[in-house]
Amino acid sequence: MDELLVGLDPAEVRAVAILRAALDRYNRGEGTGLLAGATRYAALHDRARLAAYAARDLPAFWSRLCRLMLWPPPPVADDAAILALVAGQDPGFGRRVLAALADNTMSVLMLARLAHATARAERVAGATTEGGTDDHAG
Repeated sequence: MDELLVGLDPAEVRAVAILRAALDRYNRGEGTGLLAGATRYAALHDRARLAAYAARDLPAFWSRLCRLMLWPPPPVADDAAILALVAGQDPGFGRRVLAALADNTMSVLMLARLAHATARAERVAGATTEGGTDDHAG
């Protein structure tokens, strides 16, 4: 997966990480909110693009995306990881991330989806090796 990110601008890498964080939290089991069913990725694509165009910064993007996707607040345990991705960024860098999310939505989403699926496969393989199950796979 990392080899696919090598040629990307750091803002594009951050955009991928933000959408992956969304998938990691809300694409479990049957999905959450509009991230459910056969049209889940089309819904995420369209709403991520809209959120990026409308947001003034990355925290506003995350809030707007959650609202548009009908997602509840993430678990408290996830706050630090999400905030590390969206808060405290140089405004210029944040605008470049928003531009990547708005203008390259499909490729950013495809990379995020691949990263999410790869991590899920690794979790499942680890749980299988240890004799457990992955109740939260998604």
